[in-house]
Amino acid sequence: KLWFLYALLALCLWGLWGFFHKAASHHLQPQSIIAYEAIGFAIIAVAMMAVTKFWPVETEPKGVLFALLIGISGGLGGFFFVRSLQLHKASIVLLIAALPLVTLALVWVFFREAVTAKEGMGMLLALIAIVLFAV
Repeated sequence: KLWFLYALLALCLWGLWGFFHKAASHHLQPQSIIAYEAIGFAIIAVAMMAVTKFWPVETEPKGVLFALLIGISGGLGGFFFVRSLQLHKASIVLLIAALPLVTLALVWVFFREAVTAKEGMGMLLALIAIVLFAV
């Protein structure tokens, strides 16, 4: 299934993303990391637009608002992620930061995506894991 392949690719690339953050945090302050990260993201955005001939960029107001919020929340999250990496082990920080509990809760509330008993149990266990890692 194509969606599963894409999910695995995202998993691998975001795994590299976390590793590169830790590596960069040994050499740069979070503000610098976020600035260079934004440049890297801009390079990918421009390249994707050129390769897919996606022009003009869509301007639907709600979509633009949410896209800007992605950048803002991602940038701030990245800043605090790097600060956390500077203060604690990557193995623990990555496990906590990578858990999509906030996303799962929000899509459940706002988009009414169903949560099965098994998925709910997984979320509960993930919360317990966060507590155990934080102690």
